[in-house]
Amino acid sequence: MTGFFFGLAVLGGAVLGWPAMLMIAGGFACLRLLSEVPRSRFPTILLIVAGALLGVVRAEARPAITPPAWADSLQQARGTVISASTVDGRRQRFWLEITDVRNGDGWNEQSGCGVVSAPMVPRVSSGDLVWVGGTAQAATDLSPASRDWISSRGCGASLFLTRVEVNETGAGWRRHAANIRSALGRALQRGAPGDPGALLTGLVTGDDDALSPGAKKAFLATGTTHLTAVSGSNLALIVSILTTTGASVGWHRRLAWQIAAILAIWFYAVITGFEPPVYRAALVASAALCAVRFGRSPDFLTLNLIAAATMAIVNPALIWMLSFQLSLAASLAISAAMPRTMPGDWYGWTRIAVRTVFSAQIATLPLVGASFDLPAMSRLPTNLIVGPLIAVTYPTAMIAAVVGSVLPIVGEAFAVPASIGARTIIWVVQGFGGRTEYVPPIGQAGRVATVLWVCLSIAIVTALSADGRRWIGRTLRTMTHANGEGVIGVLGILVGVVAAAVASWLIR
Repeated sequence: MTGFFFGLAVLGGAVLGWPAMLMIAGGFACLRLLSEVPRSRFPTILLIVAGALLGVVRAEARPAITPPAWADSLQQARGTVISASTVDGRRQRFWLEITDVRNGDGWNEQSGCGVVSAPMVPRVSSGDLVWVGGTAQAATDLSPASRDWISSRGCGASLFLTRVEVNETGAGWRRHAANIRSALGRALQRGAPGDPGALLTGLVTGDDDALSPGAKKAFLATGTTHLTAVSGSNLALIVSILTTTGASVGWHRRLAWQIAAILAIWFYAVITGFEPPVYRAALVASAALCAVRFGRSPDFLTLNLIAAATMAIVNPALIWMLSFQLSLAASLAISAAMPRTMPGDWYGWTRIAVRTVFSAQIATLPLVGASFDLPAMSRLPTNLIVGPLIAVTYPTAMIAAVVGSVLPIVGEAFAVPASIGARTIIWVVQGFGGRTEYVPPIGQAGRVATVLWVCLSIAIVTALSADGRRWIGRTLRTMTHANGEGVIGVLGILVGVVAAAVASWLIR
């Protein structure tokens, strides 16, 4: 548990700052007063304190929303495309770093970035130097969800362009990754036109912009937009495919195969945009494969916290990104709910699937409710139904994308079964999302509601975890003894809940 508490201390220090150090110091002071602490535990205590101190030193304040000076008067500008371009069949979207803005006095150097909606032609890619014409809107004038999304990337405006010209074609690994990503998407949409192909592209590459407005609304209404956001679940399925393939041919214990598996994981992370959830999942998957190599059983709960702490140390601004928070909360909940040994019958697998989906939904609900005005009642049943469908559809879609980008005819054959799964998923999502009695709006949660939801979520996920239930039982049993261990356990629970409540208050 040392790694678990170290990672937790780093994240606590990065989010709370010096108050985290005070809470940790107070907790250890209570521990020292109420019981005799063995000297053998002092290195562990010092490591946890050092982790909190490291988080405090690297902490950054939540980025303020500062619209650029040109946000309300933009007409023409020059800049650099800093992301891959995604399309929805009518327009393309990308992130643009502005370098110059034109006004009545000519071109003036300016700075700032924003998300862009532009015509389909010419298609741009990462690194392109472009001239653009259109209008801009400050992030402060947008909806809370859009404002948080834009500001989490360090930008302050949304641009609607009527004209784009590419002055210089970009280069570098990001552009090559974007081109591979686009090729995979085209291969899927050739084999499965319309919404099924758009959904398959979202599952494989994270680009779901080609979904029709009706389908997007249904995914939003049912809280299933995370299905098309490449995250830990995608990497977990890839690891399962690689390990199963390696085991079937007897290569799974060979060093060359394990190195190839790790390289494949990072290659996939790069071509899908290297977003924070994928970055963290790649770290966890690589560490898990290394643990298996050395004969150790990976502890995914600890690995997720260590990976998140590493990312917070390297780039502290990541902890304020909603995608990072949602993926981490879901991964921790799933890791806690997963049993240490897998069942051998379909009933056991079904029970695990229901438990993990339920845990992930409960863990992410406070963040979703604090950031979006979304309904909640349809989230759980929809995710329970489409979860197994995703597990079957995603591997087939991945094969269709890879094969189809090289051999289009063969890829289209693989896309047929994948499109059947995609159509079924869309049918389920639209069935729930289109029925208002299943999706009553609950509005955006306030700070008090968010704090209560965080505390309740921690309690529910802990109760669903086998290790959590054992810890609760051990704590309750020790409460009958006079050596103070039961009191320490209760204090630990209270300190954890208070820390989570304060963190959720600050994050909100």
